[in-house]
Amino acid sequence: MQNNSIFSFFKKRNFVLLSFGGLVSIIGDLMQDFALSLYTLKITGSSMKFASVIIISIIPYLIISPISGVIVDKFDRKKLIVLVDIFRCIFIFSFYILFLKNNGVSLIQIYIFIIILEISTIFYSPAQKTILPNIVSKNDLVKATSIYTSITQTACLIAPILGGIVYGLWGMAIILIINSISFFISAFSKFFLKIPSFKSSYNILSFTSLKKQFKEGLQFFKLNKTINTLTISMFILTLGITSCTSIGYIYLSKKILMVSDYKYGILGTFDVIGGLLGAFLLPSLRKKKDLKYIIFKGMLFSSIAYIVLATISCSTFINLISRNITYYIILIIIALIALFATLTNISVQIEFQNSTDNRLQGRIFTIFEMFTNISALISQILFGLLYDKLNVSICIFISALFLFLGFIYCYSRLNKNYEINHNVSS
Repeated sequence: MQNNSIFSFFKKRNFVLLSFGGLVSIIGDLMQDFALSLYTLKITGSSMKFASVIIISIIPYLIISPISGVIVDKFDRKKLIVLVDIFRCIFIFSFYILFLKNNGVSLIQIYIFIIILEISTIFYSPAQKTILPNIVSKNDLVKATSIYTSITQTACLIAPILGGIVYGLWGMAIILIINSISFFISAFSKFFLKIPSFKSSYNILSFTSLKKQFKEGLQFFKLNKTINTLTISMFILTLGITSCTSIGYIYLSKKILMVSDYKYGILGTFDVIGGLLGAFLLPSLRKKKDLKYIIFKGMLFSSIAYIVLATISCSTFINLISRNITYYIILIIIALIALFATLTNISVQIEFQNSTDNRLQGRIFTIFEMFTNISALISQILFGLLYDKLNVSICIFISALFLFLGFIYCYSRLNKNYEINHNVSS
């Protein structure tokens, strides 16, 4: 009998190499993101200029995404992610030298730094997502994806703490050198991966072939009801979720509850803990329920949790009990939101992997990421204005409406297919 326990995955060479490389590079990258945000605020003193850094990071997705998926599907994906990691290692080290030479960097230099790193991510991310289905069996994919997500969530928990300590003690330059080393370790680890190679028959240098391959991916996206429905649903959900995670939580914590920086940090920790719980729960839920069922419930319960959060955030409720008690209730709600969101996100990713031919996965994941990044950009701009004009609880309620609309759209489009497939399998 095959051993499918969680620990059995850590005996699989390919899975360990991919997970270790991912863990190290994510910790380094998130440490850098955390420290760079503090450094940007320090040199500009402007929240608007700080927000502009986030907006700048999304622009490359709008320009390069149409061709990046084609390139990912053309090249050997293992070589691609290793080369991208090596490039990021060298590029970040070069930025470190620039930082030391000038005793700092300007906002324009930060913009250029972020844009180039984001361009590398556009090629790396879809390629990396196609590797896991090639190193584990289809039956193990849910559990493997859940474990890998747990590892990345652990990195999200550790990185800001390490980033804050290192930045506070030694400054931005040391963070840069740590991240450069992390990508070197990641590239070294992934170099030893053994995965099936796939080569496209198209000539990548031909504009005609690029256009033909892009149209092929777009046609598949249009005709595959599951893929296009989930993409549009996640576009709608991202409008609501990004507004809260990037703006709403900090407004609620600092402006309404007036908590300390330490307590705001705990809020972020509960967000990560909820994500970890979701990743651990998914394999058990998958044994009893279909992935589409988990997606439907994850979307629905997320929207309900946001409605509860909006209710608790209103001044009437806070005055009725106290800011302190409200804070602890909000911690639990945020953990639940992260749990439901993680169940939804992992299930959607696995549905994509199961519904897409290997030779098209780069293009399809790129289209998906382009949609969600555009949604995140719209959300940050729209809610950046709304939070300045409206009450926090109203803004969170609007976010909840977006999540509920995403659920309604997804359920109305895929529920019929789910019921047919579910009845047949029964």
